[in-house]
Amino acid sequence: MKGPLGVCVQQHVPGSGGFASAAVAKGDGDGLLQQLERVYQAKSNARKLELRMQLSQLKMGATEPLTKYVSRAKEIQAQLRAAGQDVADTEIAWSVMSGLPSAYATMATVITATTDGDLSLDDILPKLLTVMGPNPRCTN
Repeated sequence: MKGPLGVCVQQHVPGSGGFASAAVAKGDGDGLLQQLERVYQAKSNARKLELRMQLSQLKMGATEPLTKYVSRAKEIQAQLRAAGQDVADTEIAWSVMSGLPSAYATMATVITATTDGDLSLDDILPKLLTVMGPNPRCTN
């Protein structure tokens, strides 16, 4: 039997405890597939934009350990890569450096002035860890 196809899409609505339903399309299978691809591509692009904004606005919290801050940056990189967006390790390193608080300013200057080639988290993290000592949560 040939005839028009229709699809009802349900999506969880955060905070509502429920789902929203919408009829996506009626038509032949190919047209329906193309419309679904456009819907999900738009969501994918929105997610990429959201993650890019998170990366560009990345800042280390006042009481956040450096290692946790760097882990947040790596997680954003992993999510962008999972969404099909290539993010170079150098870009993550620069984002981490630009989001450091003023306590790291001198070391950040030293790192950028003395690093030959591209920055990488593997190179800068040990240097940044020396700023606050072995246990930055301990105060005298």
